Amino acid sequence: MLGASAETTPKQPHQLVKIRYVSALARFDSAVGVFRQAVQTNRPATDVQRAFRQMRLAYKPVECLTEFYFPGSAKRLNGPPVPDADFDDGRWIAWPPYGLQVIEALVFPLDPARKIILNAELKRLQETTNSLRNVVNYTQLSDAHVFGAMRLEVFRIITLGITGFDSPIDNNSLPEAAVSLETMQQMVTHYPLAARNQALATQLNRAFSLAISRLRGQKFMPFDRLTFIRDCAYPLSRLLAETQKTLGLTLPTDKRLLKQSARTLSDVGAFEPMAFARYDTRAPTPDRVALGKMLFSNPVLSSDGKRTCQTCHQPERGFTDGEKTAFSIDGKTRISRNTPTLLNAGLQSFQFIDSRVFFLEDQITDVVHNPDEMGGSTQRAVEILKKDADYQAHFRKAYPDSLTEVNLRNALASYVRSLTPADSRVDRYLRADEPKAMLTTDEKLGFNVFMGKGRCGTCHYFPIFNGTVPPAYIKSESEIIGTPATAAGKKLSPDIGRAGFTGLEIHQNAFKTPTLRGIGKTAPYMHNGVYKTLEQVVDFYDKGGGKGLGFGPENQTLPFDKLNLTAPEKRALVAFMKAL
Repeated sequence: MLGASAETTPKQPHQLVKIRYVSALARFDSAVGVFRQAVQTNRPATDVQRAFRQMRLAYKPVECLTEFYFPGSAKRLNGPPVPDADFDDGRWIAWPPYGLQVIEALVFPLDPARKIILNAELKRLQETTNSLRNVVNYTQLSDAHVFGAMRLEVFRIITLGITGFDSPIDNNSLPEAAVSLETMQQMVTHYPLAARNQALATQLNRAFSLAISRLRGQKFMPFDRLTFIRDCAYPLSRLLAETQKTLGLTLPTDKRLLKQSARTLSDVGAFEPMAFARYDTRAPTPDRVALGKMLFSNPVLSSDGKRTCQTCHQPERGFTDGEKTAFSIDGKTRISRNTPTLLNAGLQSFQFIDSRVFFLEDQITDVVHNPDEMGGSTQRAVEILKKDADYQAHFRKAYPDSLTEVNLRNALASYVRSLTPADSRVDRYLRADEPKAMLTTDEKLGFNVFMGKGRCGTCHYFPIFNGTVPPAYIKSESEIIGTPATAAGKKLSPDIGRAGFTGLEIHQNAFKTPTLRGIGKTAPYMHNGVYKTLEQVVDFYDKGGGKGLGFGPENQTLPFDKLNLTAPEKRALVAFMKAL
């Protein structure tokens, strides 16, 4: 014999994981078939809904690797049930939603009149599943990627699973998350961890078992998400990172918003603000950040020599101005929109309330040259600063080519990218850093309301609390919530939002989902500053947004059914947000 046959050659761990994955895909395909048969044979609603739950549970064992290796297929299988759009070939293109979440809305409740639509969605689901099964056969996994996928799946459970994001109607997220964890626990058994570090192997197995047991048998609404993240999910994500290191599996080197080295989502420095910068953008350095901070309060950028960036973005107000809508440069007339915070501005894939530019440097150019905002010129600012020996020295220290328009914009953007707070009492509590970093009873309840019953975490995603979608954190979202024109009014704000830029109907009245970091300092709220207090904002959402109040747009993406929050829950929710 020249050597062992392919059938007798010991399989590598990633090959065994692939075998398990292929089998899970087949089971999911079978579950889709069972559900489709229940629909087509007109089974009672309870039977159809039971088959749907089994289908969703069957998807969870394939979710981890599908999301990592085939994100396009994952979105078609389990994407959010709202239309989406992307910029392609110089224009914005919209497409309808597909997948399990769309089907969920057709099944709960089951309406026979919508059977044609349901069958069409099922056909797409089966086509996507079959296509995925075919492409998997030609895909080679790697051990490092398998661990990367598992760590992201833990983060997905934290941000999209236990929040109810991907089971928004049936609220079956907790048992589904348990299935995902069980799948990963089985995947880890293919790796020789015990031979390398028996104690670590035992710790990891116990961490999986503890997290699974905490999810089993729990009801969705009262589930203690705060304790689960702190005591179960974060220890598990740390142990997976330690296991990957122990096995000698190197981290990928590609630039992502969530750093590959992050052991938890609440780590200081877990997010890379340069991830959304243009590929040729110079990275921040202490000298560039310091220079940007100087420029931020320098009136050289304005036409009147008085206004600065800090005029409207005041640090003590969470980098806002405290006004309902901003004053124009003349100090008399008003701009139509509220001044947004700059906190976490580097952690989103587009800028401005209407999302009209992608890069911070372009935002700076827009604001400086806008006749209502700064009325200035970056070119003129450079010419003035060239006459200032102090600034020349700072630019020479920060940049090899010294003072240029590009470097001026980059310095300002470097400062803004440094404004990424991630060390509040909430973060320290979740990291279990110190006993003193305790939260009040109201703040703890408020976190759980935010991430559960209040549905806040399904748009303001943990832990950045903006619209950048976890766990890949590649794309930022806008939402349509039906903001009123006045606080007491019953009329929709006339601002068309993002549609004014993209021209798409699905973006009519859509606005960027802002970060809630520092929200206790950034009143008034909404794109038009219509609400003076967080209590008013919470009441608005509790009633179902504009549509729940009877005047919202038909394309509202915010669920318009009432949340039915109690007075203590509302109070706790406000207390938690202020703790950010």
